[in-house]
Amino acid sequence: MTAGQLLKIKGTIPPKDKQPYIYMLNHQSMFDHFMIAGSTSHYLTGVAAEDQYSYP
Repeated sequence: MTAGQLLKIKGTIPPKDKQPYIYMLNHQSMFDHFMIAGSTSHYLTGVAAEDQYSYP
């Protein structure tokens, strides 16, 4: 548990040297980004919908 957040990983993280992977996450808090980055050694890039940038 980190900062009141519980991280549960189902299955195994694929080997880093094989191929690109897509991680689909149910983003629910501001801490999710840090927890995912800390739980894998893969290079990660985030993608967001364009309409997300119009919210205040």
